[in-house]
Amino acid sequence: MNVEVEENYTKHLQHSYEEQGRLALEEKKRVLERVMTERRRDEALTDQPIRERLSSLKSSFSFPRSAMMVQLCTARARLGYAPDERDWLATDWPLPRDNKQEVRYRVYQDLRQQGYYITSAGKFGGDYLIYPGDPLRFHAHFIAVCVPIKSESPISDFLCLARLGANVKKTILLCSPSETESEGVIYTSIQWSGMV
Repeated sequence: MNVEVEENYTKHLQHSYEEQGRLALEEKKRVLERVMTERRRDEALTDQPIRERLSSLKSSFSFPRSAMMVQLCTARARLGYAPDERDWLATDWPLPRDNKQEVRYRVYQDLRQQGYYITSAGKFGGDYLIYPGDPLRFHAHFIAVCVPIKSESPISDFLCLARLGANVKKTILLCSPSETESEGVIYTSIQWSGMV
């Protein structure tokens, strides 16, 4: 891993922690000041203990690191990393053992290079769920079904997939790697329209 990238990330985290600590301290002061103004309305209560607490707040306040919010880089729908970070995020895949795994690997590799997030889609009847961004923030748009380019399937299989996709509000994506790796992957989308 690039040491400079790691150092920059650590500096960014430290800066973020310090900024969040300042904001938490300001919020605590605002709360105490609001309590003081509410107590002033009730003349029987004195605000001296709160005033003392407010004056000693800066020296006694501590912001635990466990309370720090960590920013996830998911603002954009696709990966936006620099080329060296993309290389670092590239996944290693064990060598394919059979044709089905080879097809799945090439589809996975192509989708990752395009910046999509991918998870398993076993419960949806496909090979992968394809997300436009972080799966914690986005719903999957596609169910990828990996099929070899020259395979034959009955039309009923495609109809079942299309209806399944309609029921879960996702588009079925048939993904077929071409015979040579240089030509990439061919994608065909299927949606059920319900018309007879």
